[in-house]
Amino acid sequence: MITITYHPLLNRKAARNGEPAQDGMRFCIAYDAQFIYFAAIADDAHPEAIRAVEYRTNASLRGDDRVALRLDPFGNFADDHRFEINPRGATNMQIPGATAKKRECKSEAVADGRTTDRGWECEARIPWAVMRLPSAGKRTLRFNVTRDLQRTNRGYNWRDVSGGKSQNAGYW
Repeated sequence: MITITYHPLLNRKAARNGEPAQDGMRFCIAYDAQFIYFAAIADDAHPEAIRAVEYRTNASLRGDDRVALRLDPFGNFADDHRFEINPRGATNMQIPGATAKKRECKSEAVADGRTTDRGWECEARIPWAVMRLPSAGKRTLRFNVTRDLQRTNRGYNWRDVSGGKSQNAGYW
């Protein structure tokens, strides 16, 4: 299990200078043979302004506050799998080969979210079966976590991979 408790997200627009996010976030990742488990707690100084309109599975979350778990199972930075969740538990999966758009995959990932008096939190269970994976054997997965905060119109990365700095992605 990977647990990140205090690694500030960096403002994507100002990543070069390392400006941390104004509102903190914590996340953890765990897995077993069938699923990846992801949870995040997103602090927000203005929880009344949290934007979460979408409620459907595998829908566009553009315009909503959201967090995303980005996975690169091949480590080649060409096969990025992205799993987004908003404060209502709506999801958007982006998987190479468009397998996430198949009807049987839509119900496979399960997520939930809720607003709190300090921000919002979410959790998800993502099956390995919906992803394109390398052949069996020991592998090092690359990953990143991002957050989009609509109130400030800013996006944040856990690790700065902008400008081709893919070597900065986290290792799992």
